[in-house]
Amino acid sequence: MHLLDDAAPDVIHIHSFMGVYREFFHAAKASGIPMVFTTHDYYPICPRCTLIDAWGQNCVVRADAGACSACCRNGINLRKSMVMQSGLYARLKSSPLYNKFANIMKRRMTVNRRAISESFAEESYIDDYCSLLNYNRGIFELFDLVLANSRMTEEIYHKSFPNMSYRLARISHAGLPVKKSGQNIGRTYSNQPLIIGYFGGRKEYKGFKTLLEALRILRGEGVKYELRLFGDDYGVVDLPGVKDFGRVGPDKMNDVLDTLDLTIVPSICHETFSFVVLESLCAGVSVICSDSVGASELLEESAIFRAGDPVSLVERIKGKLAGKLRNQYIPKEYPLSMEQQVGEIRTCYEKAEKEVTLA
Repeated sequence: MHLLDDAAPDVIHIHSFMGVYREFFHAAKASGIPMVFTTHDYYPICPRCTLIDAWGQNCVVRADAGACSACCRNGINLRKSMVMQSGLYARLKSSPLYNKFANIMKRRMTVNRRAISESFAEESYIDDYCSLLNYNRGIFELFDLVLANSRMTEEIYHKSFPNMSYRLARISHAGLPVKKSGQNIGRTYSNQPLIIGYFGGRKEYKGFKTLLEALRILRGEGVKYELRLFGDDYGVVDLPGVKDFGRVGPDKMNDVLDTLDLTIVPSICHETFSFVVLESLCAGVSVICSDSVGASELLEESAIFRAGDPVSLVERIKGKLAGKLRNQYIPKEYPLSMEQQVGEIRTCYEKAEKEVTLA
């Protein structure tokens, strides 16, 4: 209570509540302070945050302790968690040696997860995850307003928490190129290889495997392409025409996008939004993404394929080659300036205050 008394906030905005004790939110509720939550990920529903299980599949179970126990069995223990929060670890994360070691460990973890069986869930772990899910649900239900950054995300949350108050909140960030509403931003395909950009990393739930399978099909049909990989150390990729450009700083993003004909976001997991879609559209680059991406609502049907289906992705890429994406437009409400976003968030705070008044 001393913290809340000293700070005396008009509103508390929660980006993520991992690591914050439930008592803080109970104290804020008792003090009548409006609380707003942003759907940054799916942690209130899924302890892994992604709604993707340990086998790389979309999780169809909601708040099932047995499934969560089996899925998260290989999670880090308390000692490892404490090390990862240390200052030394924070400094090591930026070193090339760390990145090389981390990539090796990621691949091992992926292999190990495939050997997990749901029958491996012990009763004691099921009880623990039942407590965790109830704990998180108890926190989430204290919030007065939930800001969803896409319609898809709102629908997913609404299934688990139907009695909450929701509002769709457009999101943006500094540095987006400003295009006129309705401007034709598509590029015309030439006889040169189609330059494709991908930014999601090697994780299976990002759809990297789906993308590679689609390109193998296109290669077999004689389609020329060059796949440029960004945002991760991809290691060896067994496919011709692939170039690994590594990580890209925010200040270089527009320069990178300017070299592309097409950005593909093939996520299998339910992305709450995906800034890459918006960034690409604003930079004048055609976009294709899966139907599991929240930002797919910014695109026409001809640019959206079935998540995890390489044949569906091939059809969309062929559509790009045939000129079907030539007239992709930035939605009229974008790009959103930071000033506009501040104004909309302020309106949301006012709505949250009304929710508290009416409660």
